[in-house]
Amino acid sequence: MIHMYQKGNKELAVLALYLGDYSAKFYLREISKASGLTLRTTQRVLTELEKARILKPQVRGKNKYFYLNLENIETK
Repeated sequence: MIHMYQKGNKELAVLALYLGDYSAKFYLREISKASGLTLRTTQRVLTELEKARILKPQVRGKNKYFYLNLENIETK
């Protein structure tokens, strides 16, 4: 039970970055630094959120930016 709670906290730490601006776009290192998670943990969380269609990726140059999928009902 504790594992699920901790998993939720990591996802919430990432999603909390979008509270101020729903159209914000962040890349991996930005999210990692702002959320206080390691790079690898951040990658795993972003992959899970992407599979759940809560976040969408956008590649710009060498960076992959993530933003909220506002078309998804769960995201709203």
